[in-house]
Order: sequence, then C-alpha cells, then structure tokens
Amino acid sequence: MPDVPLYVAIVTAGTSVISSAVPLVIGWARDTGREKRAEAKELTREDQEVVADRRELCVSLLSLARHFRVLMENAYDSRGPVSDPNVEQVRGAVADIASQADKVEFNVPKAGAAAVSLADEARKLALTAEEKNREHGSSLVSSDFTKFDDCLEAFKNSARSALEELQDRTG
Repeated sequence: MPDVPLYVAIVTAGTSVISSAVPLVIGWARDTGREKRAEAKELTREDQEVVADRRELCVSLLSLARHFRVLMENAYDSRGPVSDPNVEQVRGAVADIASQADKVEFNVPKAGAAAVSLADEARKLALTAEEKNREHGSSLVSSDFTKFDDCLEAFKNSARSALEELQDRTG
C-alpha cells in the first residue's frame, strides 16, 4: 500500500466534511430567510390592522357628526316648538359624538384636539338650537352651522394627516 501524504488525507477528509455541510448551511440560511420574511409580513399585517381600526374610529366620528347635522336641520328647521323625542335624539347624538371623539383622542392623538373641538361645537350647536326654539320658536339658520362645519372640516383634515403619517410609518 502506497504511503499517502498527510496533507492529502487531511484535504480528502476536509472535502468530504465540507461537501456534506454545504447543503445543511444552505438549507439553514433559506429557512432563516423565510422565517424573517414571514415575521415581517405578519408585523406589516398587524400594523395595517391598527391603521384600519384607527381609520374606522375617525370615519365613525365623521359619520356621527354628519348625521347630527342632518338631525339638527330636521329637528329645528320647522316653525314651532320641537317635541321632546327630538330633543332626546339630539342630546343622544351629542353624547355619541363626544364618546367617539374621546376614542379618537386616545387612539389617534394627532387628530384628538380636532375631534374634541368637533364634539364641543356639536354641544354648543345643540344648546343654541334649544335656546332659540325655547325662547323664540325660531329655527336654525345656515350661519348657526358655520362653526360646526368648520370644525368638521378641520377634524377631517387632521385625521387624514394623522392616518397618512401612521400609514407611512407602518409601511
């Protein structure tokens, strides 16, 4: 049996070890990459859900405010005293707007001030309407809605800006 130099034996053994380890390393690297991509995709999905939930809070407040405006126009547009059920509806609508504004304030802080301002203006509009109706039996005029409409628009712009910024941060 011929003598094999030591370095040839070492190279031969090393080559077989490396050739058997390469597929394992490639598989490990591939699996690690998949796991990281899956985790990143899951985080992105969760972030998008948070943004969607916060957007829904803002849209809900906008919807409540618009329905309130219509309720006010309908309840206080006619001549003569407004019936108690309408007053109860108006007060309930104001409470709903205030509650939703609180949710927005805590979940979308950048739009919170505009949301609270909108709720305050809804309350003031309801009080103005009640006073006008109680004292004079007169209806609301378009100028009575100006500040409310301005607050509604300010909230819409503020919410849009806050949600776009949140969307940009989450990807």
